[in-house]
Amino acid sequence: MIEIGKLLLMDIEITASKSIIFPTSEYLWMCTDYKSPIHYQGILYPSVRHAILSLKTDDIVLKRKITETLLPANLKDLEREITPSNLWSKELATMLLSSFTFEKFVTHPELGKKLLNTGKCTIEHVQHILGTSLANFEIDEINIQNNSIGSVLMITRELIRLL
Repeated sequence: MIEIGKLLLMDIEITASKSIIFPTSEYLWMCTDYKSPIHYQGILYPSVRHAILSLKTDDIVLKRKITETLLPANLKDLEREITPSNLWSKELATMLLSSFTFEKFVTHPELGKKLLNTGKCTIEHVQHILGTSLANFEIDEINIQNNSIGSVLMITRELIRLL
């Protein structure tokens, strides 16, 4: 069983032969803020991260700003302005991450193929590369230290393999 935070996603056995560490230039396409538009409830979001952050707030003006913002640092600035909706939780953020990540790789088959080409490798989302803290650019509720994004990518890869 694979558990992300306290949310059990499903029983998928992943046996890794080697690790892929991202984000590095070769694997930027794995990032939540990689431009890969997805539709949700009639709105086109530039990336997974845009969709999640937009659903974190009930503020219509802020939602619009989020969908129009392209730079990760600017998204983080907007996230600091968000007053989370009453329904918002770490568990909801993780469920949205899972759902939108799957949507991203199904909607963009070229990315799905890249993900499948990672084989059985462990995908590790690291917090520090070249002395920068990537935690500053991730959604607050997504746990980088527990490799939540890497785990979601590995589960998504196995689900796509089943399609």
